[in-house]
Amino acid sequence: MKPVLSLVMTINNPGARTAVESFSFLDELSESDRSALELTLICNCDGADFIQAAREYCSEREISLRTYQAKHKGMGSEVHSSIKEAAGEWYMLLSGDDSLKAQALSKLLNTLQTEQIGASVGIVAYNVMEDELEDEWQIMPLQKIFPQSFTAYDWSELKRFRRSRLFTMNNSIFRTSLLKKSPLRMPEGSDLAEYVYSYLPLPYVKQVYYADYDLRYAVAGGANGGTEDITSKEDDLLRIARMLYDVYRLEEDIRDESQREYMYTYLTAIVSTCALSLMMNESEKDYDRVEKLWGWMRRVDRAMYRGVRSNILFIMNHMSGDRWRILRRQGIKLSKRFLSLKP
Repeated sequence: MKPVLSLVMTINNPGARTAVESFSFLDELSESDRSALELTLICNCDGADFIQAAREYCSEREISLRTYQAKHKGMGSEVHSSIKEAAGEWYMLLSGDDSLKAQALSKLLNTLQTEQIGASVGIVAYNVMEDELEDEWQIMPLQKIFPQSFTAYDWSELKRFRRSRLFTMNNSIFRTSLLKKSPLRMPEGSDLAEYVYSYLPLPYVKQVYYADYDLRYAVAGGANGGTEDITSKEDDLLRIARMLYDVYRLEEDIRDESQREYMYTYLTAIVSTCALSLMMNESEKDYDRVEKLWGWMRRVDRAMYRGVRSNILFIMNHMSGDRWRILRRQGIKLSKRFLSLKP
């Protein structure tokens, strides 16, 4: 039987949790639920012992496990390979110290196999629970986007998005067949694979579905990757920003206005985080890199350039107080919301 969900787990620090702790949710699932899963483990560290323990754990329960050992510091190419080889109808990436609630996962697996989710649905969003969530980082609840839960919606039927809520692999599952259509391969050694593959299938997504389950528990600042401040990864951010900006011509390729608006919002999040992280260094070299990014974007597509940069200037123009203190705060805020394990 074809798996329902390809669950891909990534490990950066094998000492943070044991294999038993990482896979413990499997013991709470029924045999039919486990048979609906395809498990993959990507290890971005020297984790031979962890991989062996994971294999033994799954073997004892007659669960197959595919494993990858990252060849570089980042896992971009391994995430790409896991998508290419995924057999499940849906794809989920579970990062760092995050864990799944078995009861909610069982309900989600059942929902995915019902007629509620038609072939036109490309993204299924779910609830992410976090510990020690500060008021400052409160995200926009999904209830403010979806008119009601457990219903599929066209882009035009969804309520207005804000930059505090995007669908990424950290808070949604994606239809595997649409991910396989993605026109780009991740570069070797990138840490931002999930944000690339959360954008690439968007033109093929006709409907989005909200499964109102408290499925995922995210540990802030965990040892396995947690909410790392990615604003320090300027080179990777710059490379990814250029990749995503260049892959589609939004004004020409995306006819649905609401869908196009969402993709502009996503691009703005990526490009603004890149630009702000460079400007936070307060060096002439990095100021020059930002200007070169603007110039390149303008040459590639003037209409997209105007749309993305106007959104970014709106963010910057509404800063008050000490310019650089606020700039740093805004840059890290964007990073935590869009380029971290927080949804």
